[in-house]
Amino acid sequence: MIVRVPFLSEFELGRHEIATTFAHRKSMVNCPPLNGSTYLIGSYLSSFGEVTKMEKQAGLSTILVVEDYPDSRSLLSALLRSKGYKVLEAGDGREGLRQASRTMPDLILMDLAMPEMDGIETTRQLRQRQKLSRTPIFVITAYATSDVKSDAIAAGCAEVFAKPLDIEALLGRIKATLGA
Repeated sequence: MIVRVPFLSEFELGRHEIATTFAHRKSMVNCPPLNGSTYLIGSYLSSFGEVTKMEKQAGLSTILVVEDYPDSRSLLSALLRSKGYKVLEAGDGREGLRQASRTMPDLILMDLAMPEMDGIETTRQLRQRQKLSRTPIFVITAYATSDVKSDAIAAGCAEVFAKPLDIEALLGRIKATLGA
């Protein structure tokens, strides 16, 4: 996943690299030294473990990330964890349905284009389950045409975000929706 990330830079002497800490991992981006710019970075962040007992006791909001690309899923999950959310992961729509039914997340963040079952069909099936019928579903898509957005909203999605993802807009909408 490529994410647009604004950040302040710190320069290593004698090298043209920008260092940033994203979700507690240091990333290096080779670029000319321009302070305060916005860069597109692609980063691999390894998956984190299950929600901890302390997180459960703290009463944090739970977000289920349903994304078929492991790197994208890990990046989104790490970002959300760094903002204090409990995060669960699923690699496709079918797994997302199972995970959502078992865990009852407060919000679902899902890619639209996935094998097995796409995000629109997954949303339709989630909406048919009484306990999940009101769970906010935000979708992310590289195909954010007006028709795709209309189909997603008609299926029951609350929000549609286009790739490359505007992280600040996504986090703001999540925060407003969850009241956190």
